[in-house]
Amino acid sequence: MQPFFQTPDIRVEDLATIFARYNAVIARELETVENLSAEIQAAHTMPPEAYWAALSVMPKRKPDESEIDAVRNGLRRASERPSRVPEIVAADNASAEDRHALGVVSANVYGGESEAAATLARNAGTYREHIGTALRRLQQCWPEAAVEVAVLIDRIILLENTELSASHDQLFGIVFVGTEWVSNPVRAMQVLLHECGHHSMFLRTAHVTYLANPKEMTTHPLRPDPRPMFGTLHAAFVLWRMRQGLARWVGHSDSQRDSEEYQLMCSNDENLAACLEVLDAKAEWTEEGRSLYSNLCTGFTLLATPQ
Repeated sequence: MQPFFQTPDIRVEDLATIFARYNAVIARELETVENLSAEIQAAHTMPPEAYWAALSVMPKRKPDESEIDAVRNGLRRASERPSRVPEIVAADNASAEDRHALGVVSANVYGGESEAAATLARNAGTYREHIGTALRRLQQCWPEAAVEVAVLIDRIILLENTELSASHDQLFGIVFVGTEWVSNPVRAMQVLLHECGHHSMFLRTAHVTYLANPKEMTTHPLRPDPRPMFGTLHAAFVLWRMRQGLARWVGHSDSQRDSEEYQLMCSNDENLAACLEVLDAKAEWTEEGRSLYSNLCTGFTLLATPQ
């Protein structure tokens, strides 16, 4: 399974295998937790939210009741919603769990002046249509990415009147998206690739170490404030994914240079190149990290730019 950890590309066979393999290992360990064993045995696969909650408690050996509840809630949600199409959540259908997740991300990701922007979107019908169109277009121009979204993302929580989007490693399977990011289908596809890319990296970094200096502070184009080095690697990874998706959209649609998707692709090119330069100058790589970085650079140069 080394290629899965060493490439930013989406290899559906590797993705399914790696997710199922670690699901199975964690499920077997969780069966030893008396008040979870029956529910785990009844589950054929663990959905992302339950998987990540389980992964975070396994080293403790004796998870407390709140941690067990997090796993149980993830399993329950999956049983109630068997479809692998992400649920789109707004003010009209948000559960208590969704509101709790919004509180977590508000405190840990948005916070400060941005916290007021982290409110559930209202009148979300048009935004849901744009996300649906984006997912259908993704199936056409990059089917592997559509599969990854289906495997890793449980629900998309829409936030009112903000360009902010976010993922959080305590909330695996959930993405938070400002309505400005889903104002049309091409922007919706871009933000889905961005946030699903973070989840794909969460899955990798749960099992592989890429950086010897992950906490060294630096800046990158997406976050000009000083951030840890692993954040720059995350940024490069998701920008690679966004650029790949936009290039495929441009090619599939025969888009012109003045189209929004073409302009977004060019902007991503500049940001990705800048992130790769920061990593080249400052990152201290492990063997796996060096391979991933090399493939990020090679994959970027090989992407065809429409004429």
